[in-house]
Amino acid sequence: MRTHFFFLVVFMILFSGGCSPLKESRSSWVSFQAGGNIGGIVENTDLTLLPGTPVDAYTGASRTGVNLSMSYHHPIHKIEVETGIEMMTHPMTLTYNDPVNQFFGTRSISLTQIQIPFRVGAGFFSGTLPQGRFRIALGPLLQYNLTDVSGQGESLPSYSIHTFSAGLSLQFTVMPFAFRKGSSMGFYLGGYRGSLIYEDFYNHPDFQSAGSSYLKLGLVYNLPFRTF
Repeated sequence: MRTHFFFLVVFMILFSGGCSPLKESRSSWVSFQAGGNIGGIVENTDLTLLPGTPVDAYTGASRTGVNLSMSYHHPIHKIEVETGIEMMTHPMTLTYNDPVNQFFGTRSISLTQIQIPFRVGAGFFSGTLPQGRFRIALGPLLQYNLTDVSGQGESLPSYSIHTFSAGLSLQFTVMPFAFRKGSSMGFYLGGYRGSLIYEDFYNHPDFQSAGSSYLKLGLVYNLPFRTF
């Protein structure tokens, strides 16, 4: 409920025009991003949903991945719409130690995602930068999931990978550096929560905590579309 309320507040800010809305004479631009991320597969943490299963039957550990993206932004009145293509990697290891259900060992998952965002955004504090020094963007995200899975151990649970997943993404951008001809550079911070990718004995679509998510940050470079 709190998550839904937070996204509702962001949505209202986007369409309110904010403080210091942008001029309607803005032109379209292309954005390039590169950075690091954590997350990917979100495992079920409520093992009481599986009666008799020990609370430490399995654990998940994710490592830092990388993300690259290119997106196109088009202004419409006080807001903007964007879409593009993103690539993100997520290395992860699941460790099973469940004497009740007889699952033991480790499973390594290398997840690569090709993502298509559809976000609505708004820029604030434009000054000499038409796109705004600070931006908020919110919208759905579609994911195509590629995995490389390997396992070691006496007995591992069977699993399946959902090739497609989807959810809601939110991104903040700060652009402190503006250059000639309208280009700019800054930093981004983004988050996402979506549907299930990895399914096994402990992770089912009807388990609320299981799903997918990420937190990413890095550098962004914006270039007016007329430059191309």
